[in-house]
Amino acid sequence: MADQQPEKTAVPAADAPDSQPTVITNTDTPKETTETETAEPQSENKPETTTAQPADETTAAQPTTAETPAEADKAPAEEQQPPEAEEEKPVAEQPEQPAYLAKNPALAQFFERLPAILSSTGHAEMWGVPLKDSDDAPTVNVLIKFLRANEGNVKLAEEQLTKALKWRKEMNPTALAESTSYSATKFGGLGYLTIYKEANGAETVVTWNIYGGVKDINTTFGDMDEFVRWRVALMELAVKELKMAEATSVIDYDGEDPYQMIQVHDYLNVSFLRLNPAIKAATKKTIEVFTTAYPELLREKFFVNVPAIMGWMFAAMKVFLSKNTTRKFHPISNGANLAREFPSLKEQFPKVYGGSAPDLREGARTVNLIQEEPAPVATEAAANEEPKEQGKENKEDAAQQESKTEPAPEQPKADTAVTAQEAPASEANMSVWNPDNIRDVAESVGIVNLSNDVTENLARDVEYRVAQVLEEALKFMRHSRRTLLTTQDVAQALRVLDVEPLYGYETTRPLRFGEASLGPGQPLFYVEDEEVDFEKLINAPLPKVPREISFTAHWLAVEGVQPSIPQNPTAADSRNLELTAKGPNANSTLAAMSGTGNMAVKPLVKHVLSKELQLYFEKVCNAFLDESSEEYRTSGYASLREDPGLHQLVPYFVQFISEKVTHGLKDIFVLTQVMHMAEALVQNKSLYVDPYIASLVPPILTCLIGRQLGVNADLSEQFALRDLAASLLGLIAKKYSHSSHTLTPRLARSCLKTFLDPSKPFGAHYGAIIGLHAVGGTEAVRVLILPNLSTYASLLADGMAEDNPRRPEAEKVLGALLAVLSTLPEGRKNLANGHGAIVTDELRERLKAKVGDIIAGRIADAGEVQMAYAILEG
Repeated sequence: MADQQPEKTAVPAADAPDSQPTVITNTDTPKETTETETAEPQSENKPETTTAQPADETTAAQPTTAETPAEADKAPAEEQQPPEAEEEKPVAEQPEQPAYLAKNPALAQFFERLPAILSSTGHAEMWGVPLKDSDDAPTVNVLIKFLRANEGNVKLAEEQLTKALKWRKEMNPTALAESTSYSATKFGGLGYLTIYKEANGAETVVTWNIYGGVKDINTTFGDMDEFVRWRVALMELAVKELKMAEATSVIDYDGEDPYQMIQVHDYLNVSFLRLNPAIKAATKKTIEVFTTAYPELLREKFFVNVPAIMGWMFAAMKVFLSKNTTRKFHPISNGANLAREFPSLKEQFPKVYGGSAPDLREGARTVNLIQEEPAPVATEAAANEEPKEQGKENKEDAAQQESKTEPAPEQPKADTAVTAQEAPASEANMSVWNPDNIRDVAESVGIVNLSNDVTENLARDVEYRVAQVLEEALKFMRHSRRTLLTTQDVAQALRVLDVEPLYGYETTRPLRFGEASLGPGQPLFYVEDEEVDFEKLINAPLPKVPREISFTAHWLAVEGVQPSIPQNPTAADSRNLELTAKGPNANSTLAAMSGTGNMAVKPLVKHVLSKELQLYFEKVCNAFLDESSEEYRTSGYASLREDPGLHQLVPYFVQFISEKVTHGLKDIFVLTQVMHMAEALVQNKSLYVDPYIASLVPPILTCLIGRQLGVNADLSEQFALRDLAASLLGLIAKKYSHSSHTLTPRLARSCLKTFLDPSKPFGAHYGAIIGLHAVGGTEAVRVLILPNLSTYASLLADGMAEDNPRRPEAEKVLGALLAVLSTLPEGRKNLANGHGAIVTDELRERLKAKVGDIIAGRIADAGEVQMAYAILEG
């Protein structure tokens, strides 16, 4: 777990200021203590002595600080300070506490304990950060990490920091990373460091641990201390790249921490079923060191190319890890999917992990590696390869010849197999699959004398493939809410993995195996067949003759309601059908596994149409869109308007109308025909269209107030389509407003919004005006259109200009306004005594103020006195 913690390059203890602990002690000492220390006579050389012996001086100063309050009354002479000392008292007072300390009392308490910690350990450096006082941002960040690792417990954080400082003083990890070299034979190709840059310039540090690259287990893990030193050196390289010592701001205790890294563990070709004791010991020691010395340096940890057993191990580890830690762990079965987790950095990842960058051996850093002399048992090919590599190195520059920080090119790749010459057979064979099975299969196909290397590699590959199939099969089992793996799950897994399926038939009868001995130590298992007694079979009575097939019809449902007839199930029968889960305890095992015990899964219902209805639907749709036959279209319209047996086709016709309007806005003919289709559906008295009105209204509104209908079409066709859509919208509002009280207001709101939008074309305004009148009638004209005419008049005047290309459309809008305004006098009594034949100048001026010059002029020229007074009174 701690293996994932990030690390920072440590500064040697000698580089830390020797007087650092003393300065921190004086800063945190209470006011009375400062006065006592000031009054105490000191020599001019005291600071130099302190610098030479920081540990002793700090230790000696602390008892004096502790005794000062108790001896205040016993030493009155010391309280009498010289005038100069009294004047300096304000300078010695503590400065105001930083905001992050006031906000976090635990952090403030931790800083109070820091001087004692540094004094007891004799080391004042952590991850390359010299530990100072609370005004130093890098120091604050270090202490925050230790606090967060212990969930704010100051005592536990103090204990961990003390152990970490003692460990760093003893181990000196900075030197391990910078000045120590490691065997390329043991550790070459096992660990890398990469730095990826975001688009905003931020850097992401990634460490790679390639466990499949281990060439010899005993060589790599035999010396546990050496392995831990190499692992620490790799971590220190990564911590150095976090640049914690350069921090200028304090991280948010409860927020995001920018000083963290990503770790990737690649387990390709690694078996978890037989672990060498040396591996266990080295892993345990590494976890112990990293848990103590590198807390809160890990952002996320990815386990790639892991078999299914790794998922079970991770589930078991969750019991011992904190929630914050488990959220950072991400097992991934296929390493090629790793780059998907980092979309912004995907191209920078190596190709084998889903990116586009070269292999880690070419573009990544690692610790200092030295190539040791080849062992006497080295093969002849390896001996011949050495001069070639040496000659290649001679061609490089002098700096590269002297530097040996990169792994030698001849190192085997990460997936290099372990041969019998490199390790004993007991250690080389890490697979639980018996290699003898491979030999048996090979001999069955005529391959003899198969080498040990080939059989062992094939055994490991078989183990991996079997685990891969089982992992996929378990997914099908879990998605089926079952706890028992079936053969069908395995068959589905093989299909997903593109493996040739198993041929044969399935049976629910459990298979019984018998054993036959072919010789000593070679049992043969076979499937037992059920024995059938021919005499019993012949004498058995014949089965009953089935009754003749007959057909009858009954109503399953009428307008969604199931009639209570003998053929249909009763209400009691329906309640007994367990179609959904009965609660969280319906299956406690599955509920515990999936965590969704309270979820009720409803069965899917498939809508089945008869072939006759499907054929009718196609014929009617083709008839409406047939431009060549008017008779064909008329017959389709009549059938759709009057046929009573079309209940099942209503949603399909509504969907057809929506699709044609969406994709046919440039075809006036198609739009007109689908509006006629919608009109026929609404006028059919036998159809129950109420549930589909919400889906039918949007395409009608599109044809009414759409911005552009058709391509360079004649204005008469476009405005005829808008008239048709307006009449259809009015029919819907009148017929279905009783079932939805908000239908009419919503339609009126959509039309009014378009009418008041000056950016919309005049065609859309035309549709909005006639749509408002169709939906709301005279009242909508009086309340919604008339109050806005004075504002709209200026827009209409611009469109009516002689040189304006939109003048024909503006004329249409003017005609629509006059038409809807003419409905205002309906119901009014005629003016008596012959008055009202002529619109006077006074009346005309009042009209101009109400509806604008153009509309007022048209009303006056037409002599519509009744309309004029109706407008003024409105």
